[in-house]
Amino acid sequence: MEAGGRTAEAALDALVRVAAAHIAFDIRHGRPPLSAFGAAPRSYWNAYGTSSMINKPLEVLRMEPHGPFACSVTLTKDNPAIRSSRIA
Repeated sequence: MEAGGRTAEAALDALVRVAAAHIAFDIRHGRPPLSAFGAAPRSYWNAYGTSSMINKPLEVLRMEPHGPFACSVTLTKDNPAIRSSRIA
């Protein structure tokens, strides 16, 4: 799941709102929360790992109507969703 915003706070708020909406939908339909999502692609894990060496990940805990929402986030220099178009 990816979210963006004009500020880090706005991006974090967007991420939590999107995740909370997906979790609430899954709970209403009797499915495990976020079960529709597979593991993140390797490029995202690489970006997270590289960024985590520079920026300590922030642990987010927010109370939602369906229960607590917890995740670990960090800022990345590059967006792994955008592929580099290098010309050799």
